[in-house]
Amino acid sequence: MVSKLVYDFVYAIETKLLSRTRPRNIKKKSVFVTFALMILTVCLGGLEGMYVEGWTFVEGFYAWFATLSTLGYGDYVPGWSVLLQVEESSNPKSQLNLVLIIFISALPSMAALCVVAGFLNSLAETIEELKIKSNARNLFLGHHNKIMETGSTYSNEVICGSRRARSATL
Repeated sequence: MVSKLVYDFVYAIETKLLSRTRPRNIKKKSVFVTFALMILTVCLGGLEGMYVEGWTFVEGFYAWFATLSTLGYGDYVPGWSVLLQVEESSNPKSQLNLVLIIFISALPSMAALCVVAGFLNSLAETIEELKIKSNARNLFLGHHNKIMETGSTYSNEVICGSRRARSATL
């Protein structure tokens, strides 16, 4: 969903703001935009880790990247210190605060996961598009080279293949 929104956003900028009739490389540009969004999201998580968890920025960045990319090694867990504080307290109000914190942080966490998934989706689509273009280019160049070699539109492989097939059956 995020990758589609970013794609539409980039397309709108290309067509409306820049007045291009046929925008090019929209998927590549979408990858860069979603990558920037992902880095911004993880940096915000790193800042949150500094102020809430008491980590360095790098530790917070790493913790959120590992969490959002679903690697999750468990060495740094965002929100763990808050859970420990609530667990140590026997105050019922702190239990309610924990529930509120979980519900309040769920939406931004899901949005952050969507941004990372959107980046990975855009990257996969762009790689697939590049493979298709590369295969089409190689197919065209290969077909063009065979025309130049044989002087006809039949490739050497087809001609040789049919001769081999006939000689093998004789």
